[in-house]
Amino acid sequence: HEFLSGSVDEEVDVDEVVRRLLPVLVDATSTNAGHAQVVVDGRFGVLPADLAMPLVMVLTELIQNSVEHGFADGRAGRIEVAAQRELRELSIRVSDDGAGIPDDFDIESSGHLGLQIVRTLVQIDLNGAVEFAGSADGGASVRGVIPLAPPPPGFGGPEQTPPAKAGRRTEGGQEH
Repeated sequence: HEFLSGSVDEEVDVDEVVRRLLPVLVDATSTNAGHAQVVVDGRFGVLPADLAMPLVMVLTELIQNSVEHGFADGRAGRIEVAAQRELRELSIRVSDDGAGIPDDFDIESSGHLGLQIVRTLVQIDLNGAVEFAGSADGGASVRGVIPLAPPPPGFGGPEQTPPAKAGRRTEGGQEH
């Protein structure tokens, strides 16, 4: 909380926040579930606080969900948090080798409040996209893509027409 409680014009080293948060989060959630080893691959980098706060909330919810639901039977497992930062976007993935997601899982009709919060934070607060799926090793995988900067004019998105130049008007009202 201390890292994220700054003003919105501050920048946050998300890698440092994640490094400090993971041990506390896993210890707190592992008491009623199995033990999960969390591995971080890649770098989140430094982000403006207004992006860092909802991103860390998303990561917290996904890791907590993996521990509580993926390892609810008390077994040990692995959670991987992957980050791939590019110039204009950040891709994140949280996957585990736990119980997995049911084949008929649909986030739209899901009653899982935590996953609804994740979807809302990614889509609304981070202006990104999120998808939930089973992972190759039978667990669960959640992938999010978050834009870091708007595309430059002429690259992606609607073309913007420059405003018409105003002509000089004469006393008769005609443009010159």
